[in-house]
Amino acid sequence: MQVNIAASILRSTDNKIELVKVVTRSAFDLLLNGHVIAARFRSEEEEDIWGCPNCVTARPSSHKFCFECGSMLKSNVPKTVIDDNKWIILRWHGGQLYESTTNPLYQFPNWSKTKMHLNYFMKLHHMYYVKEK
Repeated sequence: MQVNIAASILRSTDNKIELVKVVTRSAFDLLLNGHVIAARFRSEEEEDIWGCPNCVTARPSSHKFCFECGSMLKSNVPKTVIDDNKWIILRWHGGQLYESTTNPLYQFPNWSKTKMHLNYFMKLHHMYYVKEK
């Protein structure tokens, strides 16, 4: 089977696991042929902070005014928190798709049947073939 592999490889600290970046079509083919695929994705969540509504920056609760712009500080200022290190690991077994949300380089997967549809899988970016040594 031909697999298109990009030049990006991630390794675990003990060098027992390699993550080799692959394109979506190759990841899909590898998955259906019994290999484990990891996908890295970005999540954005809103959280409320004590801070400046103008700068959207958290400030110490002892302060009443922003030291950058002078605005009065408030509670419940919405701030977007971005997490670029979320993982989902996928494997195909017995006609079912299984997932784990552990980091493939550092933790042993805890598999459960996924509710993810394969069409969603095809839209994921930053996919890696999990290669154990």
